[in-house]
Amino acid sequence: MFVARRSTKAVTWSRTMATKTSGSLAPPFTRETAHAKVKIAQNLWNTMNPSAVAQAYTEDSIWRNRDQFLRGTKQIEEFLTHKWATETNYKLRKELFTFSETEIAVNFWYEWKDVRGQWYRTYGLEHWSFAQDGRMWKRQMSGNDVEITETSRWFTEGVDIESVEIGPEHF
Repeated sequence: MFVARRSTKAVTWSRTMATKTSGSLAPPFTRETAHAKVKIAQNLWNTMNPSAVAQAYTEDSIWRNRDQFLRGTKQIEEFLTHKWATETNYKLRKELFTFSETEIAVNFWYEWKDVRGQWYRTYGLEHWSFAQDGRMWKRQMSGNDVEITETSRWFTEGVDIESVEIGPEHF
């Protein structure tokens, strides 16, 4: 079982790989490149920039996000624009769950506040499939939203999300 407690060395490695790796990492994936791809996606989503995020997907990309089914970068960008208009103060962490040569699965947690001011933590899993150029052509997401108080947040302003210990009770 994977536990997201990592040494300082591992945290430094993931920051370095995500920072140094430019462009797209293409299949076939190794453990190192799959991990780097996950951290690049995490950092990209944390920009909350729908057009930048949509560029990481193929033009004919297929998404299932909970109960919504999307196709193509135009629908992805529209979805993300609406998402981040209603999910404010968004902070996301992704961790590699497993991988193959062309697919990656991740655990994720993100915190956000709705327009009424209620905080949530979303727990979930994603399954990604990639085109040969490294862009994602299929994304399946399952997630659950849990109401939290502001004082129970993990990813507060100024906290390095990689430094937060996430124990097995949150997997």
